[in-house]
Amino acid sequence: MKTSYIKRIVIIVIAVFVAVNVFWFIDVFKPYFSYVQTMKESEYYRVEDGDVCYPDGYLCEVAMPTYLYWKDGNLSVASPIEGEYSGHADLVIWIKHYSGDVSEVGSFLTYKGESREVYLKDSATAINSDDQPWVDANQEDLEMVFLKAEDVWGIEL
Repeated sequence: MKTSYIKRIVIIVIAVFVAVNVFWFIDVFKPYFSYVQTMKESEYYRVEDGDVCYPDGYLCEVAMPTYLYWKDGNLSVASPIEGEYSGHADLVIWIKHYSGDVSEVGSFLTYKGESREVYLKDSATAINSDDQPWVDANQEDLEMVFLKAEDVWGIEL
């Protein structure tokens, strides 16, 4: 009797674990995986550097979500500065679970010697009006990183 009860509990625990893993894979991991596949088809893809693309010197990559964590993962485009990356207009794109559609877009912008994370409606408009001067000062660079994201992943921003 006791052995039968323990077997049931073990089977239920394993079934719940498998169900959570399958749901996480379909809901969170699969949309990001499809962006990696799209990126691999790009003419800019270079396998020797990992899963990244270099369209015209810009660094494009997919940050895969952490196992069984629902709150991370993103697509990013880093603008080159004197041979290095991460600078005056780096784009971060968060996508919706399951569908893979764009959820939010943000950028790390530099303005008057300071850096700030700014959430964007589009390449020319900040969500918070206090951040608009940062967007205006980096307009040309923002347009370029938006174009690179659209070129590599085929998404409309």
